[in-house]
Amino acid sequence: MSDPRTHYCPRPAGCGGAEVEIIHPPTSRCKPHDSACSARDTREVPSPRVVVPAEYAHRMDSPATPLVSARARARGETPHPDVITRAMAAVRGPYIALALYGSQARGTQRVDSDIDVLHVVSTAPGKYSDGDVNVTAYNIDTLRSMSVNGSLFMLHLRTDGHIISDPTGVLKRIFDDYRQPPNFAKAIAELAAAARALTVDDSAAYEDGLRKLGIYVARTACYAVLADRGEPEFDPEVVSRKLGIPSMARALRMRLDPPQSDDLEVLYLALLDLLGDIPPAETTLDSLAVQLLHESPYAATLMAQVLAGPTEGFEYTALAAPPI
Repeated sequence: MSDPRTHYCPRPAGCGGAEVEIIHPPTSRCKPHDSACSARDTREVPSPRVVVPAEYAHRMDSPATPLVSARARARGETPHPDVITRAMAAVRGPYIALALYGSQARGTQRVDSDIDVLHVVSTAPGKYSDGDVNVTAYNIDTLRSMSVNGSLFMLHLRTDGHIISDPTGVLKRIFDDYRQPPNFAKAIAELAAAARALTVDDSAAYEDGLRKLGIYVARTACYAVLADRGEPEFDPEVVSRKLGIPSMARALRMRLDPPQSDDLEVLYLALLDLLGDIPPAETTLDSLAVQLLHESPYAATLMAQVLAGPTEGFEYTALAAPPI
């Protein structure tokens, strides 16, 4: 039985690869994407607007079952409705699917925890925030590539993610297609290369950006090491206990603490304790980025973002290539 609250335009014959717009509320008319597109039907979908690639439009008849974080499901928990409402309100523009990840999805959040949102798009990936809601928009094809190539971030999403809107089930299928790599050695090598930036000769000129780089690299290196052991874990407090490295415990807490004059040294020494030998840069940041461009492109990309100037955080969509 149709529901008059929403309208969508299903893919007609001959419509090619055009996208289908699903619009909420019902006062918005279904926007035809082809002169032959005259069919009308209704489905209940959440606001804001959903844009579904035409190849998936026929699957709207079978709404996907939401994927709940395995840990949260084991505890009988799901994200608080207010968290989901705020997450969806922060999303800019159309989406193919939405998911929560991080502490709010795991059920381990504190009162001051941010809300991390995955925004699946067909175009215009990027990262943006609305208060304490941090949204990372990934292109759907990029996510597919990351999944089949065993990306660490995709393992994170599969482990802790909570899908809040996936009308065609495409995101769940991407998660299901994840292929575990034999090891995470390449990811660990890239992160070790990135850690060299903490020792560049001109670190004082980029102190804030390098601190953010170091915090990101330390946290991600911990995740990669545990995943390489076959013990994937993405809760920083649990990670710290599992690793049992005192210097890394401080490094993992650093994102919550005000900056200190020795932060770069603390981060570098913690990564040394975790990963072993990390040669100091003995050059400037721009020179190091150029040196690493071919052998460690992920590390070089991180450094390029520091060189680009002040930022609230790293543009994760620029770091989407496997193995990270």
